[in-house]
Amino acid sequence: VIIIDKDSYHGKRIVEVANNLNIYIVCHAPERSWILILIAPVLLVTAFVVRYKRLKSMYSEEVKYRRLLKRLNELYKKGLIEERFYIKLKSEYEEKLRELEGGRP
Repeated sequence: VIIIDKDSYHGKRIVEVANNLNIYIVCHAPERSWILILIAPVLLVTAFVVRYKRLKSMYSEEVKYRRLLKRLNELYKKGLIEERFYIKLKSEYEEKLRELEGGRP
């Protein structure tokens, strides 16, 4: 009996040793290997989708605050907003933009 055992692969062959012969043993992967082979791509795709959605959300938030800041500057230049409100809102928007840019990969 010849038994091959390498990592998670196993093979077994019964032979009669009467003549000179070459023996080829086919090793088979255990059942759990197939499960991992099937699950790994699903996990990878799921991770990429979650990451994509997170980044998309972060960038849309950034675009939103950039537009708000631009609109605020336009209103201030036209004299439609008081300076104290302008300073307060501008600092809030810029702080939020710094937070969003700091979380970027």
